[in-house]
Amino acid sequence: MTQLALTYRSRSESDVDGLPVPLPEPAIAELRLEKVLAALSDPLRLTIVGCGINAPALMEDLAEIGAESFAVTMIAPRAAFDRYLGTAEPSGVRLHYVEAVPTDTNHLPRSLIESRPHMVIVTPSPTDWNQRSSDASATLSILRVLSTAGGRELPVLAELFLSESAKRLPSDPRLLAVSTTRSVATAVALSLFDPERAAELERQLAAGAADH
Repeated sequence: MTQLALTYRSRSESDVDGLPVPLPEPAIAELRLEKVLAALSDPLRLTIVGCGINAPALMEDLAEIGAESFAVTMIAPRAAFDRYLGTAEPSGVRLHYVEAVPTDTNHLPRSLIESRPHMVIVTPSPTDWNQRSSDASATLSILRVLSTAGGRELPVLAELFLSESAKRLPSDPRLLAVSTTRSVATAVALSLFDPERAAELERQLAAGAADH
């Protein structure tokens, strides 16, 4: 039976009498996140460490996919949460907020374990316009998350301001680090060749300025 299971995919219909034809594999284009999540019985447990200017946009993206597909825990300082998000159900996404305690080095690992995440996103919680300082604080959180996960295969997305901060992070197969400054610069550069994209980017920037 084991041998049959291993070789069944490579055999033709005529080679294996009495067995059903193998189901066709879905095309890569059909493997969309919402379809994968719909097949899961439990929502994806997403833990977000930090709260910054991109938090509302992230919640809108999750809601567009399907708010019921996620169980979100956010561990962040109260001042950052109130400033950038300010609600327990942004865009309809149910969010469990845990107030971070920076002076307690055991608080983040303990809160992370309690949230039992399938995935973690670490983002700066800026209190001023000092991007290096914000990245440094987020870097400490990233290292604590990786340390708490131990040998567990826990995907960690690190969102930092500066590309040089992302480059300084340790090489870890579980970690994907991105620079928001570099992403914005890329978007601006691409918009020069696409008038519609340029107009949309200008609209979003204007809306962001009005909100702040």
